[in-house]
Amino acid sequence: MRRAERIPSQKETPAQERSAKRAQSSITPLAHRVEDAAGMVGVSTSMIWKLIREGKLRSSKIGRATVIPHGDLVALIGGSAADAPPQT
Repeated sequence: MRRAERIPSQKETPAQERSAKRAQSSITPLAHRVEDAAGMVGVSTSMIWKLIREGKLRSSKIGRATVIPHGDLVALIGGSAADAPPQT
């Protein structure tokens, strides 16, 4: 469903709100929260957590948030390293 077609009374989740704000920005984040990463890749959050547990996806803790490097998500779906921002 396109954003313009949403029912005004339909409440967005915080992850959906963050994703919408990022879509309007031209800056690619260096890392994504688990919920946002799942939405970007098109899988469930459970699958993202499973990939992290199995060591197939790196993650870091920043405060209480678990984040996944953008380049790792690109690599997960078979993108090239050129698509990912440089890691510092």
